[in-house]
Amino acid sequence: MGFKIGREYRENIILAAPVMFGQAANVLTGLVDNYMLAHIGGVEGETALAACAAANAIFILVLLGGTGISYGMTPFVSYSHAQNDTHEIDRIFRNGQIINICIGVISALLLLVTAPILSSKALGQDPAVGPAAEQYLMIVGLSMIPVMIFQTYKQTSDGMSNTWPGMIAVIIANGINVVANYALIYGHWGFDAMGVQGAAWGTFISRIFLVFIMIGIFWNMKTFKHFILLHPLKEIKKRTIKKILGIGTPTSLQMLFEIGVFSAATLLAGRYGYSFQSAHQVAGQMSGLTYTFVSGLAVASTIRVSHFMGKNDMEGMKKACKSIYVMVITLMSIFGVSFIIFRNYIPAIFFPENEYMISITAPLFLVVAAFELFDGVQVVSQGALRGLQDVKTPTVITAIGYWVVAFPLAIVFSEWVGLKVLGIWIGLSLGLVFCAVMLTLRLYLKLKKMPHIKP
Repeated sequence: MGFKIGREYRENIILAAPVMFGQAANVLTGLVDNYMLAHIGGVEGETALAACAAANAIFILVLLGGTGISYGMTPFVSYSHAQNDTHEIDRIFRNGQIINICIGVISALLLLVTAPILSSKALGQDPAVGPAAEQYLMIVGLSMIPVMIFQTYKQTSDGMSNTWPGMIAVIIANGINVVANYALIYGHWGFDAMGVQGAAWGTFISRIFLVFIMIGIFWNMKTFKHFILLHPLKEIKKRTIKKILGIGTPTSLQMLFEIGVFSAATLLAGRYGYSFQSAHQVAGQMSGLTYTFVSGLAVASTIRVSHFMGKNDMEGMKKACKSIYVMVITLMSIFGVSFIIFRNYIPAIFFPENEYMISITAPLFLVVAAFELFDGVQVVSQGALRGLQDVKTPTVITAIGYWVVAFPLAIVFSEWVGLKVLGIWIGLSLGLVFCAVMLTLRLYLKLKKMPHIKP
């Protein structure tokens, strides 16, 4: 019995670990970007950090909207992989690639058009922040095209229970990003110092490399090499595209509702000045770092649940879900306690010898610590429900949780109660609690109705 239980955790780790490390590499690169921008020094450094935060508040919406749609490929690839249906996997890959390229081009154009909004006085941003944020967004927006091409390969390999290629590609590309940022932000190795624009170009360059790295990995792996050689327009089927979008679109909306409220919170924080927006950015980046770990478990839950559906192994599905919940509760409890202990030390890394910035950032980590557990639970619940191809009701739950509960309460606590950025985070945490409870209940009821499952 102990061996079987241990096997469940090993399966989860094998699938989740590469996603965790890949996602963590992304967030760590963002933290490095923030660190580099903040260490430009003085008001210029704080303004650069705030500009990056404001631009990313919009970019992340489009990024996750696009990548969320690509997630519609994973459960179908996993289901077909369980049934050894390689022809169907090839069809999903081709149709997914067409969808993703179209989304990448449309997203890039959308960001180019919307970037000037950041300089608008109506948005209420600091006059020094808006123009810099606009320039950053216009450059980074172009990277949506290579990102979406990369997603086709990543979701295919993930669905075939091999999450390592995506991790390797992301880590190498992010290493390139750090080097490019060092050269372009500060002006090393013969380049001009470009500040915020340098960080944007570094990100764009790294994402171009991301695609070529992933293609190189596929070419050198026997299991995946033939995907590079597939005729891109063969067997493009309306039915397959509709099937992918049927899962991907609600998944994208779920991500947009969640990240959208955090982006709106970033812009709301900007109304209190760049110091509060910078504090909010640091807290958001650190909570985002812990989120990457549970997002890996969410991917594992999607893959394992859809795989067991393909094998019609309902008992295996139940065991997989239980083991993932144990892991996420343990992991997020550790992160929560760590944020409480180190709440004064983390801000000091970004704002050394700046007691004022430390004083407004440190309390935010107490709230972050409080919602860590609920954040983890709601993410893996979404992943498991996606594996069951149940996405419509979870989308409604997330819409209510973030935009009927979280954001209005963020306004109440920040504006009416007068807690400013701390109030924003209190409102967000209450929304996460709502989503965690409702999504877990939804999964419980779905499993209870399935044959041979008694959760």
